[in-house]
Amino acid sequence: MQLDVSVVIPTYNRASILKHCLQSFANQTYPKDRFELVVVDDCSSDNTVEVVDKFRDSSGIRTVYIRNDRRMDITYTRNRGIWAASGRVIIQTDSDFIVTPEFIEGHMEAHREPNVMCTGPVIHITSLDQLFVKKPTIRDMCKHPLPGCNGSVERQVLVDSGGYDEDLCEYGWEDLELATRLRAKGIKSVRSDKAAGYHLDRVFKIEDLPSIVAREEARARMAVVYEQKWPTFGVRMSTWLSPVFFALDRILFAFDWIHSPAVVRLMERWIKSGKRNRAEVLAQLYANHAYVKGLRKALRRRSRDSGSEVRK
Repeated sequence: MQLDVSVVIPTYNRASILKHCLQSFANQTYPKDRFELVVVDDCSSDNTVEVVDKFRDSSGIRTVYIRNDRRMDITYTRNRGIWAASGRVIIQTDSDFIVTPEFIEGHMEAHREPNVMCTGPVIHITSLDQLFVKKPTIRDMCKHPLPGCNGSVERQVLVDSGGYDEDLCEYGWEDLELATRLRAKGIKSVRSDKAAGYHLDRVFKIEDLPSIVAREEARARMAVVYEQKWPTFGVRMSTWLSPVFFALDRILFAFDWIHSPAVVRLMERWIKSGKRNRAEVLAQLYANHAYVKGLRKALRRRSRDSGSEVRK
């Protein structure tokens, strides 16, 4: 008998939070014998497999464990879970996402209607003490039509569309590209307040700045790939691939002041003095500028590559 739901959970070296993610599915209002969990391990070096085995043995929930032979990318890893799933509906989530008891029920109520993709609130927390305590804010009302951490769609729809586009092999935009493709095929976007979960965010530290820049540069490269596939006004606006955003960046960050050592020292002082919110605002500006710089770099590279193709 086909299961109703497969929850696909990609993970990499997150065993400590993965156990909380898995345990939240043991408390679902939806019947345990009608859904499965598919954990796709992107070649972790921690005790991920032991966490999955322990949960499977204690929960009574069908839990499939798949391990990549080597480190791959998020689109490959998500697709591998989709192809292995046996449920009629696929719910995509992440291993640092802890769901509420009505999470699956909320998604499945939405799928009483055919040809829909559903999402629900993504409540951001920085500590497990905030689990099931913090109330959603405006920031938590996810406007994304199919986020990787909290999105569902019928498996056959995903299979027919080819799943996630593996050309988007770095961080960013793979879920929005899939949603764009599904909308073009007539799949409607819906939301469920029941289908809520808590996303455990990292607390910002000054040491994170180099990794933030690397992440934003990767996201910029994927934005250029996404826009090349979908050269529409909406995609250009969402990815900031527009002269308007480039002009704003030049005005706001003239002389690259945001990346100066003085700004880093200011963030350090604010964190030490308990003004973390101010430091996080500056860190977001720091990331935004790194992203736009990454867009310019990726566009120059695309232009050079196009020129090479023409000369060939």
